[in-house]
Amino acid sequence: MFNDIDLDGSGTVDCDEFLLLMIILKYCLFNKEQILAFCFRMYDTDGSGSIDEQEFMDLLHTVNNASPIFPGNFQRALDEFDVNKDGLIDFDEFRELDKR
Repeated sequence: MFNDIDLDGSGTVDCDEFLLLMIILKYCLFNKEQILAFCFRMYDTDGSGSIDEQEFMDLLHTVNNASPIFPGNFQRALDEFDVNKDGLIDFDEFRELDKR
């Protein structure tokens, strides 16, 4: 276990390695809803409570492993998931997107 924590193989656990371990342990204790909320907040970069087109494109870029993204993706997602038709994806809509 120590070797897994000692990422640089120095024989000691430095501050960065310790902090990474604490972050991993904290998120291992999250339930699915908390993880989903964390993911939502990671892409709602302006803290508006919804994901706009640019934030959605960033999300797609991550999910697609940096593969090319096509401009129609956000509109298609809005058509399928934007229940309240406000042009944004809120957390409830994001939750539904995750289910699919």
